[in-house]
Amino acid sequence: MIYLYTLIGIIVLSLVLSIIFKDSKKLYRLFFVSISFTALTVISAIRWNVGCDFPNYYSLYLRVLNNDLWNLISTVHYEAGYVILNVIAAFFNQDSQSIFILTSIIIQLFVGISIYKYSKMPLMSTIVYMCLNFYTGSLNTIRQYIATGFVLISIGLIKDRKLFKFIIMMVIASFFHKAVLIFIPFYFIANKEVNYKKLFIYIAFCLIALMFFRLVSNFFINLFYSGYSNKGENVTKLDLGLTIAVPFVISIVALVRQKKIIEIDECGKININAIIITSAIYFLTTQMILMKRFAEYFYIFAIFLIPDIISTFKKKEERILLSIIIFMMLFTYFYIITLRANLHGVIPYQTYF
Repeated sequence: MIYLYTLIGIIVLSLVLSIIFKDSKKLYRLFFVSISFTALTVISAIRWNVGCDFPNYYSLYLRVLNNDLWNLISTVHYEAGYVILNVIAAFFNQDSQSIFILTSIIIQLFVGISIYKYSKMPLMSTIVYMCLNFYTGSLNTIRQYIATGFVLISIGLIKDRKLFKFIIMMVIASFFHKAVLIFIPFYFIANKEVNYKKLFIYIAFCLIALMFFRLVSNFFINLFYSGYSNKGENVTKLDLGLTIAVPFVISIVALVRQKKIIEIDECGKININAIIITSAIYFLTTQMILMKRFAEYFYIFAIFLIPDIISTFKKKEERILLSIIIFMMLFTYFYIITLRANLHGVIPYQTYF
């Protein structure tokens, strides 16, 4: 229940800070993001045996304590950057919890900074981050979420068309999770407005991908996810259907409000394109659940796009009502997928102490 209590606490925090800093949105944003993401970092850092992949990360840390760096890099399937991160953590403290503390700080810091810099509504972005299971995902697939953090802070580079720096950022991210390299082509379409022609291309991509699915999917799976089993994460067919439906709904609404989103957010095109690509890849999860891992590099942009959609409504009353409706829908999704189905294996929550 800690996730539920944390979600409620973050909402209450936002209400209190909005009263205290009613005349300064900048101070509200700073204190809200700082406090809420400090809390999320602590919860992540002190967890013990939480997440399906926790035993694997724990075993790697034990190997770090008993092997030299070169032997580790050459014998384990983990990327060199993450292995080195384990070595650094072990250098300062041999307690196995140190690697979970370090990675929690890195991931939540990246996400918090991104929400502070790019979100129109920090509270809604944080709610989306938790309710669409990005936060619980970060407790499980640690390497992928470190790389996802690099994806988020690269938004400015995409917006400002700084290709060289963007590629360097993605290469660094690949030292923690090499599958992030699939995000590089996104740079070339991210700033383009979605039109009927582009939608046709996305649909054609899905159809072609289905025709050659086994060939293409096996190539990418073997390249980026060798050693992973192609099984779901405690998700039934009904839950999977709901998971796939969400990005499709967000995409449709975003396309309807596209013009207004672009008017209010200079990163609006980036967020819309990312969610449409998410929908295209999620379509392929009907054939192989592991494809969902690739989509998550794009899906994370929902933490910006959903607030963008709400912000396109001019009347305050409309924004409040829509925010409440969206929160209820997100919470229902969170209850079904996380609290009931236990996606990512994060329940029960246990602490190191």
